[in-house]
Order: sequence, then C-alpha cells, then structure tokens
Amino acid sequence: MTTFGDRFKQLRLEKGLTQNDIATVFYLKNSHISKYENNVHMPEIPLLQRFADFFDVSTDYLLCRIDTKHIPPGLTSLEYNLINKFRTLDNDLQQEVLEYIDFRCSSKKRQKLSTLASGENKADSSAHA
Repeated sequence: MTTFGDRFKQLRLEKGLTQNDIATVFYLKNSHISKYENNVHMPEIPLLQRFADFFDVSTDYLLCRIDTKHIPPGLTSLEYNLINKFRTLDNDLQQEVLEYIDFRCSSKKRQKLSTLASGENKADSSAHA
C-alpha cells in the first residue's frame, strides 16, 4: 500500500533532490523530512499544500487518495475518483450504477417539481382569499 511518505520521497527523488535540499527550500529541519518520508509524522495542511505546489501534484495525490499526479481540468477529485472506480466495474455493474444515478436524479427532479407545485398552490389560495 502506498503511503504519503512513499509518494513524498518518490517526488523528491524524481526532482533529484536530497532531504537537505527539501528542508532548505521549506525552512525545515532534515529530521522533519525524514519523519515525513518514514510516515512518522504528517505535515500540517498549509505545508502539504506547499509541497503539492512545489512538486506540481494535487494534495489528493500526495495523500494517496488518487493515483494520478494531475486531475484533468474541469473535474473535481471526487469526480475523478468516481470515474476511476467506475472503470474498474464490469459492464453489468456499470449499467446498475448508471440506472441508480438515473433513479436518484429523477427522484430529485420529481421532489423539486412537487415543492414548486405546492408553493404555487399556496400562492393561488392566498390570492383567492
């Protein structure tokens, strides 16, 4: 199983940098970098975001929530994860998922129409009063 430390170290090595180089860039002690790479500690969110910017990857990639360094433009990480999980399903399960989504969308649409209709009925009855 891939961890934050694995990804962090891999990215550092891909750039040809030492732990000391990263520590210098981010004004950290070498021991902090070692602890991140060995999964002893996790960086705080602001530092995690700076790491992601530095390595030009998403925070989701660093946190091992996705396996692709870059999410295609126009997709959220949730949408991207959904697409990747969907692709692992066989055709029958993909069809079931699509039918479920259609069902949920049509239920929501009916609920919205019902709410709108009840609001119009209240407006009509108050106009006649």
